[in-house]
Amino acid sequence: MGINDTIAAISTPPGNAGIGVVRVSGSKVPRLIKEFFNKALEPRKATLKKMRDVDGNVIDQVIVIYYQKPKSYTGEEMLEIHTHGNPIILETVLTNIMKNEIRPARPGEFTEKAFLNNKIDLAQAEAVSDLISSRNLSAIKGACSSMAGVFSKKIKETERETGMAQARLRVL
Repeated sequence: MGINDTIAAISTPPGNAGIGVVRVSGSKVPRLIKEFFNKALEPRKATLKKMRDVDGNVIDQVIVIYYQKPKSYTGEEMLEIHTHGNPIILETVLTNIMKNEIRPARPGEFTEKAFLNNKIDLAQAEAVSDLISSRNLSAIKGACSSMAGVFSKKIKETERETGMAQARLRVL
């Protein structure tokens, strides 16, 4: 399991819903797009396609969004497949994707890749977890503020001010 692995996971909670999302990140995404959708996808454009299994059978009509590196959450090639939110459909999509030397993502691994690829800093990465587990609106607002970099900016300002103060002390 390495940072350069292509990973996939169901990104929506378990259970039946109107929509379910499977996310894939890594260098094998363009090959996946070609195999399952038979043509290149325009980056950042939602496209309605039929998702077929490796035998050519239609799994579902899906909306796919391709994010070209480095302009993705993880900084890598990334694909989101929006299916109907039936767990059987989601598992079937994920199983077919993983037949392409793609492994299941560990919890938090998409955010870990974003951090390791310098898309977010540590405070922002921790804020993602805080946002997901927030239990009230106040906690959500705080996590969103940290994700936007407010906390990180204050840390950098303090480091700069502290550094200047330490430099002045050395001169004296």
